[in-house]
Amino acid sequence: TQVVFKSKQLQEGQRFPNKASLLPFGANVWLRARKGEDARKSGEPPCVIEWELQDNPRQAALQNATMENSDGIDYSTYLQERTELFLRYNPKIPTGSPRREQRKPVDQDHSKKKQWKRQPAKIFAQFLVSHFHNLSRVLDIAGGKGLLSLALSQYNVDSIVIDPMVRKKQKTQHMATYFNQSFCEKHPQLLEEVDCLVALHPDEATEHVLDAALKFGKSVAIVPCCVFPSLFPDRKLRNGERVHDYEDFNSYLLEKDERLQTATLPLEGRNQVIYMIQ
Repeated sequence: TQVVFKSKQLQEGQRFPNKASLLPFGANVWLRARKGEDARKSGEPPCVIEWELQDNPRQAALQNATMENSDGIDYSTYLQERTELFLRYNPKIPTGSPRREQRKPVDQDHSKKKQWKRQPAKIFAQFLVSHFHNLSRVLDIAGGKGLLSLALSQYNVDSIVIDPMVRKKQKTQHMATYFNQSFCEKHPQLLEEVDCLVALHPDEATEHVLDAALKFGKSVAIVPCCVFPSLFPDRKLRNGERVHDYEDFNSYLLEKDERLQTATLPLEGRNQVIYMIQ
């Protein structure tokens, strides 16, 4: 079902995040809704008059885990803060985890699970080296643990992970910072030196990656994932429609330049590649 704003201070037709995945995990949201007599009979969702995000555990955890004199975020501290803040905002949730207790003991399937997690990075790396010839140095944006960079190293491709999360066992070259317009202004030489900008499920950084590639005339390959329509309400397609879902988002990105191409990786889930070879 869809819940739509009808208030004067919000644009007509803007969707209220009616799925938990569209709101920060553990957040407290205040809202005021109205349900008319006709809606009660038809079973239609209520009309949201106004709403406000009051507590955002994720944002608070990021602030508390930010390292001094750096844009980096201590990953261990972030996870600890995230848990503590979630429980603080949700005191009725028991601290024990029944699901965890019901899990099967770790066995030989554990190694298979770890290999499965590496599969997207390996498959994307194979795609990159087969489509982008003479690839020597790339920026792996929002690369997390560096699985894509490690996979690319098997093909002698030098890679630098750009990701704010600082992990204890980072096995790749790593710059602990966000990739955004500010990064591009601070590091233009680095962007000029690399062959390609690559990003596997880069979340909020997706559009920044494509915009930077177009600005600096670089090859680019992105596998988009999350859309975050509530974070980017101003995104619109050429036909004026707002970007709401995954298909909309891919179309929105492709509309930025007619040279952009698409491909499908042999993976489950979000497997569409948007790329351009320069």
